[in-house]
Amino acid sequence: MEKAKRGRPKKENNCNDVCRVCQLNLKVTYGNCGAKSCVNIFKPSARKEIFGVVLSDSLKNVGITVTASNNDSPLVCNACYRKIKNLGELFQFIKTRLATQKKEEKKENSEGAKRKLLDVLSPTARGSPHNRESVRTYSPETKSNEKGMEASNVKGKKSLQFGDHGKTSEFFRSVHCNVLSKCNIDDLDMSKGAPVKVVISYPSGEVSVMNKIDDKSQSIIRNIALKNWATVANACLRHELLAPEFKDAFAREVGKECKAYTKSESCLMESSPDQLAVFSNRTVCKEVEIHCPLLYSALCQASNMCSLNSEVSKERAVNAIAVAVSALIRLGNPTMSAAAYRISTVLFHSGVSYKDFTRLNHLGICMSHDMMVALQQKMGENFDYKAILWCKSIEANKCTELLVEEIREKQVPQREEDDMDLVLEVDISETTIKTYEWYSPDNYAQTVKQLERSRQSLNERSITNEVLDEVLDEMFNCSP
Repeated sequence: MEKAKRGRPKKENNCNDVCRVCQLNLKVTYGNCGAKSCVNIFKPSARKEIFGVVLSDSLKNVGITVTASNNDSPLVCNACYRKIKNLGELFQFIKTRLATQKKEEKKENSEGAKRKLLDVLSPTARGSPHNRESVRTYSPETKSNEKGMEASNVKGKKSLQFGDHGKTSEFFRSVHCNVLSKCNIDDLDMSKGAPVKVVISYPSGEVSVMNKIDDKSQSIIRNIALKNWATVANACLRHELLAPEFKDAFAREVGKECKAYTKSESCLMESSPDQLAVFSNRTVCKEVEIHCPLLYSALCQASNMCSLNSEVSKERAVNAIAVAVSALIRLGNPTMSAAAYRISTVLFHSGVSYKDFTRLNHLGICMSHDMMVALQQKMGENFDYKAILWCKSIEANKCTELLVEEIREKQVPQREEDDMDLVLEVDISETTIKTYEWYSPDNYAQTVKQLERSRQSLNERSITNEVLDEVLDEMFNCSP
């Protein structure tokens, strides 16, 4: 008799658990199929942005028909819901705009047809009783009252039109004609070279003209039109009114560059002895060229680095730029002190006094005396690291040699001169070697590695007395 299988019965896959569009498993992703995680496309939506809208109707308006069935899920995930909503809104927007344009075109065509019809009418038709204007007569008191009412109405009226809303093609045509009339060059004085006339057309339809422009401003406008940007930049720097604005803009941009540079991962933030050993001024200049191009260009021109030919002169200019940048950047971020540490190390080993360190620290060139002493102590902690490693390697080799000699003495008998040469196997198991004088876990592991290396070089199947002799010869030859 078979035993009954324990465990939870396997659930069948439900089509309502997946998204209708992207087939995303809603229960696996969201844990449930609640209102916040999915939307039913066949029911009115309860969400604020499209309250009461049925998504299947929006798809039907676009030309996509979706029908409900038992084999397909009626739900869509949040991502597909947003795409369907945006598709319906975009379709309605385009449809509305095109319909509005068609109405405006029909209205203009009908107005043009009416004007043409009036132009071809006969004088009798124009003078018919239906087309005559009625004339009203007023007494003096009535006229004065109506004028007062019109004045009060004019004061209280406000225009509700803004932008291009409500402006017809006639309005734009009149503005265009006004601009063309203002662009007349007959009023320009051609005796003064190439005069400039500026016509400005505002969105409101107002057109202003500027004829009285000084020579420097005319030169700037002319070169802007001709796209001579280098000439424009030089002229702006020599302009009495533009030069101060250019200086302020340049200073603001340099300040933004330096502020961003202080927040970046720079080599100037390195302070450990190993990092300071590989520090380079050229690396600093390359970083400044990338992060602060305006500041770097100004410093290159100030140091005349672009016109230098010899490598020695260029190296001096690079060092000067690196020192200047490090001193300036430290004011914004005191941790960017790698160059100051390097200079302080040179001064420290040159025997500079405490007072000199204090003066140079106030100038921003080097670190304080206390910080320099702390750095030297940190550098001195591992000054004999290589010597310690060398001593440890010698001690390890000597211990290995002594353990191999002890193995040979205890396991390989001494031969006489007339004895036959025999190859004897050696037991190097840890249980056997553990009782030896020179045994230690580290020494045993090192000895086994050395013996295995020699066994492979001699093509031996096991550790023999010949392998021991080979190891001892290598140790003797490698000894300092």
